[in-house]
Amino acid sequence: MAATHPIPLVPLSGSPRAVGEAFGAANAADIAAAVAEFFGERRDALLASTEHYRSLVAELAPHWLDEVAGIAAAAGVDAEDYLAYQGAKYRRINLPECFSYCVAPRHTTGGVTLFHKNRDNVNRPQCAYVKEVAGRYRFAATADTTDLGCMMAVNERGLCCAADVGYPDPNPCYRGMMNPDIMRLLLEGCASVPEAVDHLSELEAKRAYAGAAVGTNWLFADAAGELAQVCHYHGRIEVNASAEGFLVMRPDERGQRVLESFRAESGRIRPALLNLLSRQSPILVDSNISAMTASVSALRPDLFSRAEFAVHNAGRVVYVPLYLGITATPRPLLDGTIYRLAEARHIPSAGFVDFEAGLHEQCIRLELAARDALAKRGEAAARRTLTLGCARFVADAVRFLTPTDESAP
Repeated sequence: MAATHPIPLVPLSGSPRAVGEAFGAANAADIAAAVAEFFGERRDALLASTEHYRSLVAELAPHWLDEVAGIAAAAGVDAEDYLAYQGAKYRRINLPECFSYCVAPRHTTGGVTLFHKNRDNVNRPQCAYVKEVAGRYRFAATADTTDLGCMMAVNERGLCCAADVGYPDPNPCYRGMMNPDIMRLLLEGCASVPEAVDHLSELEAKRAYAGAAVGTNWLFADAAGELAQVCHYHGRIEVNASAEGFLVMRPDERGQRVLESFRAESGRIRPALLNLLSRQSPILVDSNISAMTASVSALRPDLFSRAEFAVHNAGRVVYVPLYLGITATPRPLLDGTIYRLAEARHIPSAGFVDFEAGLHEQCIRLELAARDALAKRGEAAARRTLTLGCARFVADAVRFLTPTDESAP
């Protein structure tokens, strides 16, 4: 594998402050603009309304406060303002258009757990990254370029998480943490589906969760192949499993479409099928802004699990893989560059098939090289191999999405 690559890399690992400074520096302009627009002339009211949220962060994730301080310093905003923005920005709940699905290893090529989410929300710049705050589990995630929390992710132990809008809550609560924060708590501290469900129950008992007038549908999967769909209401959590080895977020038209495809391909399901479904109606809708397909290895998921990220509408951007074992994130995925390229130029998704097939072939070769490096030279060499490989994937995606003289409008 090539030793050098021109794509800049941003390490998001180490102390909370260092992680925050690196993330804030990469996304400073987006963060400063978002915080200024959000607050306007109502700063005192917003600070008062998020006081309970900020107290929960101090209690449940005090390391986030140091990370926030680093983000705010790098982005040139007030740390208290940035944290209040995080606590308030997702209080408006979208229609239930997000959709997620997952597959147990016995149905997949290679015996991996596969997991997918299409995220539907307001169109804002999107990013993807691998982050590891000292003392917590590393995770690969996607979110807005301004977010502290995450929208869908897989951690180093192989736990996959997604949260979609659920059903009307008969006992709504409007104070607490929203899904992106709850998800990050689970990713940083849980190694399996049972642990995630137990921790979710503990957070519910603390009344930490705020979902407003609707509940949350959670989808979880792990490296052991355990799957769970969880309907989360205030004061009640309903856990649904699947003996079949397939789970969808909702048993609606989208769910039936996914299940039919999975049953037809049982035993040979690959990530490409989950990506293909994400671009088909009725699963893909106009409000889609990102997507993720995770492929979780049972052996060394901390190195060889990968998440393929679409950091725009899945119908107009390519999926780009990141491995959990990388030591730094290629900057164009972190700072919204790939999102902006897709925003500026619409390429029909039919044009993605050959490009993404090539990336999947490169993934096979990269994993073989990384496993060889692990066996012969140790873990640091394997991580370096994976990091440089992912940098090449991102460089290829940037070139693919950048207009040439012939293709420019």
